[in-house]
Amino acid sequence: MKKTQFSYFLCFTFTFLLLFINIEVFAGTIIRVNKVSINKTTDILIVGQADTIRATMTPSNATNRAVKWTSSNAAIAKIDIWGKVTSLKAGTVTITGVTVDKRLKVSCRITIKPKPVIRVNKVSINKTTDILIVGQAYTIRATMTPANATNRAVKWTSSNTAIAKIDIWGKVTSLKAGTVTITGITSDKGLKISCRITVKPILSAPNYKLLFNLNDTLNFQSITFFNQYLYCGFDIGNGKGKISKYSMSGKKISETKSMAVGHSADLAYRAKTGNIYIANGGGNSKTHVYVVKYESSQILSNLNFEKLGTSALIAIDNVHDYLILHTVLSSGDSGSPKFTIINLANMKVINTFNVPNQGVPQGLEVHGNQIYLYTNNKITTFDYNGKKISTRYISNTGESEGIAMTLDNNFQRLVIGYTGENRIYRFN
Repeated sequence: MKKTQFSYFLCFTFTFLLLFINIEVFAGTIIRVNKVSINKTTDILIVGQADTIRATMTPSNATNRAVKWTSSNAAIAKIDIWGKVTSLKAGTVTITGVTVDKRLKVSCRITIKPKPVIRVNKVSINKTTDILIVGQAYTIRATMTPANATNRAVKWTSSNTAIAKIDIWGKVTSLKAGTVTITGITSDKGLKISCRITVKPILSAPNYKLLFNLNDTLNFQSITFFNQYLYCGFDIGNGKGKISKYSMSGKKISETKSMAVGHSADLAYRAKTGNIYIANGGGNSKTHVYVVKYESSQILSNLNFEKLGTSALIAIDNVHDYLILHTVLSSGDSGSPKFTIINLANMKVINTFNVPNQGVPQGLEVHGNQIYLYTNNKITTFDYNGKKISTRYISNTGESEGIAMTLDNNFQRLVIGYTGENRIYRFN
């Protein structure tokens, strides 16, 4: 009987040991946190800065290393579950961490200082003189030194708000002809900048006269002007064209050889490089712009704008070095024109806009941030955002071909071309 009881006892003990070992194997050993420390107990931040508080457990392999973080004033600084502190406003705050295991406590006292005031040392303006046409708008921009100055506000005023007004953002809107001075004063230090703006009237009803007849009987298409000379483009067929150079008195100076430039539908002279840009035009021809060296009749490059459609016309704004491109995405000459303004320095698009169809496109020019679209016996002007400024009708026979802004005795004058017979008129 005693032997049997002893056997039961051994069996029970052995079973208990097996069960205990099994629990330890499956459950694992819990390693408790004995101590907790923090990477910093004090800190200084500037408003807007962030920092992370890190807790270190002893032993490092403690099973539960979670910490619950709180801020004594969440309006001064807040802290997320990972210990990242974000400072919000000046003041002092205590960040407290409590371990989930054993509830051991750590804390960090943080002083948050306001952002330092960086004073303006110098201010400059993007232009000190400008010319606008009545109805045009332009934004004057001030640049502060240093660039990270705390207060970069500028108060703008106009010397005559009847001629041009300016809003708080520096946008100038011209209202009537005259001269006005736009002044900006920095809120910090009261530094002054100014821009003198001449507002010119919109060209009145056409008053023009014959400038000269061209000494070319080919299919006249386009005009551009540079340095007292007119350059006239001609379509000579089979996808080729040529350019003739004329003095303002009508004397033919020279001409290029035949070049594969399409219809020579429009010309533009780029002052920066001395090259002529030629648009191939045509209601069915996909848009290409050819860069040509006039003196050697050499095509330097072929700019592919086929994705923009057909009916290509061009102008170059030599003040900003912009290419103004006219195209029609569908319906050829009868479709709605799209204008694309491209920075020639990097070929990036500055702006695009569509306008209603004005008629068969025959020429394009730009002057004073104003685009002149020449269609059959009509000139329509737009600003660089597509706002229509004016429309002028011209009563003349023949097909309209080409438009250019010339400089005559220091006066800017428009010239326009006609075929049958080939001739050029000048606005007085």
